[in-house]
Amino acid sequence: MGRPLQSSGKIVVFGRGDNPINFVSATDVAALVSQAATSPSLRGQILELGGPGDLTSNQVAAILPETIGRQAPSGTSPAPPFTRWPWPPPR
Repeated sequence: MGRPLQSSGKIVVFGRGDNPINFVSATDVAALVSQAATSPSLRGQILELGGPGDLTSNQVAAILPETIGRQAPSGTSPAPPFTRWPWPPPR
């Protein structure tokens, strides 16, 4: 959603946009990985990291204009088809 917003000023939601996702900041992930790699007390621990809650792409599209401080039109685009990979992979 961010790149189309930056380039065209529009928010694009791929597909229906109603599948909940737990968004996590890459900065938060990097901080936790760094801490886990350098802290002996975290060795062998299971660390869970997630955002504050699940949001759909439609919900994020509704929040973004308020977050960036300006109106941004939004729309949906058909989700690109998934490519089926052969399994097992050819040798």
